[in-house]
Amino acid sequence: MQDCTIFYGNLFMCPAGERVDDCPIRLIEYLPFIEKINWFNELPKEEKQKIVMHHDACSAKREKDKKDK
Repeated sequence: MQDCTIFYGNLFMCPAGERVDDCPIRLIEYLPFIEKINWFNELPKEEKQKIVMHHDACSAKREKDKKDK
């Protein structure tokens, strides 16, 4: 898996704007940024991978939807 620190920006803010309902980060949206980083860093590698994969799939879908309009 890639270095997860590059994902920290997504913890701060969704690059697409509003987070979708099934976004795993939405559950911790209320936390201060540093606490989001701590939460993410404490996750097992597999959970981090799931979150990053969700983000990648969501980004691809949003980009496709944007092009289809």
